Amino acid sequence: EENQVEVLHSLAKLNFGQQCIIIAGFTGILAITSCHVLAGSLPVGHVVAVHGILAQLMQPLGILGGIYRVTTQGFVDLGKLAVFLDKNSVVPLPAGGG
Repeated sequence: EENQVEVLHSLAKLNFGQQCIIIAGFTGILAITSCHVLAGSLPVGHVVAVHGILAQLMQPLGILGGIYRVTTQGFVDLGKLAVFLDKNSVVPLPAGGG
């Protein structure tokens, strides 16, 4: 149980950091595009196009986070299983059964 809590904490930190980086980049790119629109070098439709492209690029990052979470949880579960399998049973084996 302690391992699972540690994994959840590390995933929360990873997700928070990832979201901060993504939002900062998203905001920066849209700000640059908006500055170009205000300067008259780009039409307004390009802001919408850039926003749509960025939204499409962000979706795979969520999938990668899910894969990381499942893989990490799988390793924790395998560790628990190994500890469980190393334990001796308190129930005696039947005669000739083991």
